[in-house]
Amino acid sequence: MAKDILSQRLGRAPKVSEIAEYLGFSDEDILEAMESGQAYGTFSLQQTFEDGGNDGEASVFERYTAKEETGYVNFENGEVVKTVMNKLNDQEKKVFRMRFFDDMTQQQIADEIGVSQMTVSRLEKKLRDKFKEEYYK
Repeated sequence: MAKDILSQRLGRAPKVSEIAEYLGFSDEDILEAMESGQAYGTFSLQQTFEDGGNDGEASVFERYTAKEETGYVNFENGEVVKTVMNKLNDQEKKVFRMRFFDDMTQQQIADEIGVSQMTVSRLEKKLRDKFKEEYYK
């Protein structure tokens, strides 16, 4: 406002010292206010990334805020795994580790623990069922 009034009076853009004198502040106060005035910007929540954004393009707001929070899901899934693992017997834990962490085939696991591949397949199904049951509780 002061800048506009002084511009009109002076017929040119006012100097910082002229604005300061008009408002009764120091030059330093005026410079600080001018700098802080440029420290923010506002955008429409519907504005696309480029002003003339294409139809269907996500708005700036959606781009930066519409991220799915995975921390809670990871935590909950970790709790499911921990709960089920505490309920497994030693053989089930071993099969689980070999199959899903060591990435061994059912046949490799069968050879390792001395049972048939079909037994490992049944154990694996039993493990999946335990996890499903706990997950959907």
